[in-house]
Amino acid sequence: MAAAQGSGRPPEGKVSGPVTAPIFPLPNVVFFPHTLLPLHIFEPRYRSMVQAAIRAEGRIAMVLAREERPPSAWPSIHLLGTLGRIEFVERLPDGRYHLLLRGLVRVDVGELDPRSLDATDPARWFEAELAARGEAVPDLQDPRVADAKAGFLMTARRYGERILEGRYPAELLTDAAPYVAVVNQAATILRSSLEGKQALLALDDVGERADRVERLMLDQLDAQGTVEAFTSHRPPDPRRN
Repeated sequence: MAAAQGSGRPPEGKVSGPVTAPIFPLPNVVFFPHTLLPLHIFEPRYRSMVQAAIRAEGRIAMVLAREERPPSAWPSIHLLGTLGRIEFVERLPDGRYHLLLRGLVRVDVGELDPRSLDATDPARWFEAELAARGEAVPDLQDPRVADAKAGFLMTARRYGERILEGRYPAELLTDAAPYVAVVNQAATILRSSLEGKQALLALDDVGERADRVERLMLDQLDAQGTVEAFTSHRPPDPRRN
């Protein structure tokens, strides 16, 4: 079922305009607004980053790094990420941290503070001016959008049971969750390349993102069904046709 396109309303996040926050580049995570991201922080420079974020407003911008990098090198990054707020923090006895970030809003990375490239001052790494990027969110008062959400939820739950074998946060895919949260949670659990997920994050219309995610889920479900049908008709002895 195709999702209705967005109404042009801003996202539900309360962040707008330019913000300053540390940037945390990871090569294996695409973080979406309205989702939760657990993190384990162990590198000394990122411990300093967390300390600075806690002293400020508890916000960190997650961006996808295009490649692995040496510990002291600044990686090539995608310039669109998601600003998160620290919801939970635990400092371990050895100085490491466990964090839980809640995605607030997408952000565009502008000019990096030149100090952020100075590996001798890790507390100042990755300070950047960021611009919040709004999204067009479908209006759930429209019956077509409500129907689209219901159909999307059915697909996402079936995907979670069949493709992910039940290993997905079912409690986050509920009727009570906002439409954008449901769509972005489904995008998070989707089995897709990181570049593919980054492309989903870059879509400015949540309805378009929902449509893209649902089609990808349905494609994988269809492929799984084909494999299962073939397996059920395969002769027990492969030497016999």
